[in-house]
Amino acid sequence: MIICCYVGKNKYVKHTHISEAKFRQIILLFSEDLSATQISHLTKISRPTVNKYLTAIRLRILELMKVILAHGASAVNAAVAPEAKP
Repeated sequence: MIICCYVGKNKYVKHTHISEAKFRQIILLFSEDLSATQISHLTKISRPTVNKYLTAIRLRILELMKVILAHGASAVNAAVAPEAKP
């Protein structure tokens, strides 16, 4: 699964069947430290699917932290939106 800036049905995740609003809800609930089971009940998305998205979110956070540690905070803009380079 790829989490990125993408213009289409869901600009956050390519090839998905959930809406951007539902994905943003998952991120919000993740940020509130809810479990995958709690998120699945609140969003009406299966727990395995929620786990798949939570894993992808954690991996993306890890990627961005590696960029910050290697190149500093200013490099995050290039990592988040590569097409927006000055």
